Amino acid sequence: VTACFPSLKEAAAFALDAGNAPSVPCRGAAVYQAPLAFKFLDKEPSIMHADRPSTDGDHVALVQCAAAGVGPIRRLAEDNGGEVSRVINAEDAPRPMYEFGWNHTTLHCRRKDKSTTYLQSVLEPDKALELVQKVQDEFDSSELLQHLECVRFGGKVGFASLALLWPSTHERLHEILAWHEANGMPIFNPHTEVLEDGGMKQTDFAQLGFKARADPGGVLNPGKMRAWDEQRATTEEAADPRGSFAASYRLADTSSLQ
Repeated sequence: VTACFPSLKEAAAFALDAGNAPSVPCRGAAVYQAPLAFKFLDKEPSIMHADRPSTDGDHVALVQCAAAGVGPIRRLAEDNGGEVSRVINAEDAPRPMYEFGWNHTTLHCRRKDKSTTYLQSVLEPDKALELVQKVQDEFDSSELLQHLECVRFGGKVGFASLALLWPSTHERLHEILAWHEANGMPIFNPHTEVLEDGGMKQTDFAQLGFKARADPGGVLNPGKMRAWDEQRATTEEAADPRGSFAASYRLADTSSLQ
């Protein structure tokens, strides 16, 4: 289901409503700030081609749900000031939805504009809409366009942000990342080679021990694991049994921030 909205906040609210709706089995939901979908996605021979073509002023949301959920999704779009512009069965779509989600979006954009880069951040459920608005107020669309993916945190839906960036300098890039951190949006920095500065954030004793067993000489990826260079774990907590990806999002809980 593709839906268009007059504002980013309305598109984001719709995506959160869709993800939280108990009667609508959703596989995924994504939001694209205008003019991202129009400029980088809508001209693809793909699912983004809508019955009502989007314009550069449309904020677009894309939802994959069970067929029985299309009616409720349409009503949620209307309740949030939007309009469903396309409904298509997954087997009839020229490309699957995942071709337009997560970093596939980034790759579509980079194919058309090599100057595009991105960030990875988290907007926790209770503050998600507030943070979407805060980012939009802070950055001009020529420098940052928000691309949001719905993620469930402890039963509630928030956003993973894979915003597209066009920073003027390397220093400006790091200013943007620092601003997100200072405003309660943890950054999983894709612009560093150091494991602990990216998505992992922390390395525990089990991970350090595995490195010692698998690469006792430290010849693989030298300089990329701070815990190995310092020969001490960066945390005493046990590893998340669900893996490093889940651990990264658990660390994104900023509810204690004032």
